[in-house]
Parts: sequence; structure tokens; C-alpha cells
Amino acid sequence: RDLVRSRGLGDVYKRQYHDLNSPTGESYHCHEYHEVIFFLSGEGRYVVEGKTYRLQPGDLLVISDREIHRDSEKSGKRRDRYIAYIDSAFLEEAKKADRNGEDLSRCFDVLSGRRYHLLRLGAQERKRAAAIFAALAEANPQGYGADLLKKCYMIELLVMLNRACFSEDEPEEALCNPKIQCIVEFINTHLDGDLNLELLSARFGLSKYHMTREFKRCLGLSLHQYVLKLSLIHISEPTRPY
Repeated sequence: RDLVRSRGLGDVYKRQYHDLNSPTGESYHCHEYHEVIFFLSGEGRYVVEGKTYRLQPGDLLVISDREIHRDSEKSGKRRDRYIAYIDSAFLEEAKKADRNGEDLSRCFDVLSGRRYHLLRLGAQERKRAAAIFAALAEANPQGYGADLLKKCYMIELLVMLNRACFSEDEPEEALCNPKIQCIVEFINTHLDGDLNLELLSARFGLSKYHMTREFKRCLGLSLHQYVLKLSLIHISEPTRPY
């Protein structure tokens, strides 16, 4: 299945890739929790909701629950990243516990609404974000006050994400052809309609050849493959908002 449900509340992992012979291992998928990727080193390229991002060390990629994405980097060179998985229940609990009712899920809603997912922090914020991710990934689950400390670190990370989301302009690192992005957005919201090549070509003013070539270049899948993949995910999770 492409809809993943297996992650725990507030889990953080550090992943390393350095097999020079292995192609990208991820297919398009979505899941029921938010995902935040902090890129540490190497080359990175992700596709989120049809938009491709080239990541550099220190970048944060913020992916909301049920947003379709995949790791599309094919260089095979070593790359390191932290990945945080954040359940909506954790965000709701934090909101109820705060006397001002601060909603830490706003960053996910705002970035998803903008259809933009990349945050590029300043030097001091990057350093602090790296320290928070390291503390979360290396925390001793058996130590005194471990759960409370983990929640504190996670809340600090979420506050940082929200501040960055509302205070910075979008970095220009989205690589998708703007017309292809419009086509992807149209497909995402008209999945039950007629999505043949002739209709899309006429609607967006592109030749079928150019449209199919650019679509494959941007997303790594043909238009037909993307529609099929999206349909399968939609069937597996019929409540997914489009």
C-alpha cells in the first residue's frame, strides 16, 4: 500500500544513503501523519504534490499528512537527513495544553495551501534545528522524564517551523515547469473527470509531445502513470482531500 500508517507519535530518525549502485528506492506515497525532513549532507531531490525541490544542507522540507511525495534523488552519492513524523493528535494535545491555544499545525496548513514545502533557515536557526533533531533522534527512551523532554524538543521544533513559515519568502528551488505544476494541480482536483492527453493539451496550450516530455522530466513518471498512481492512492484513502 502507498498509504503508510506505521509511524509512532513524534518519531525521529536519521537516515544515511551511500550505495553508489542503488537507484532511488521510493515510489509516490502518502501517510496519515506530517513529515519534516532536515537535510544534512549530499544531494537531495524530492517531489511533493507534483513539485520538485532540490535540497541543500540545512534545508527543511515540510510535508502535510496525505500529501503525495517521494524521494527522487538518483545520484547514488552519500546523503544524510533527519526525518520527523508528527501525528495530528500530538499537535492537538499541544494546543490544548497551551494557555493561549497556539495552533502549531498552522505551518502545515499554510505551506500546503501555498503549495510550497521548502523552508530555508538562517545560519543560527539551522544550527539550532540540527541540535533539536539530534536530541530527538538520540534521546534515551528509558531516562528520567524522557517523554516530557521529547515533547519539549518537538514543540520547540514546531515553533521554529511556524516562525520560519510566516517570516520568510519562498526560496526559489522548485524545479517544475510552472505549466506542468498547473497540470498536476488540475489532475489532483479533477481525478474523477476526463484526463486524456488531448483535453489537457488543449486546456493548457501545450503540444502533447512537449507536455508528456516535460511531465516525465518534472515528476519522474509519465502522465498516465501519475494519474494511475494517484487513483490507487485515492481508492486506498477515499477521504483524502483534493
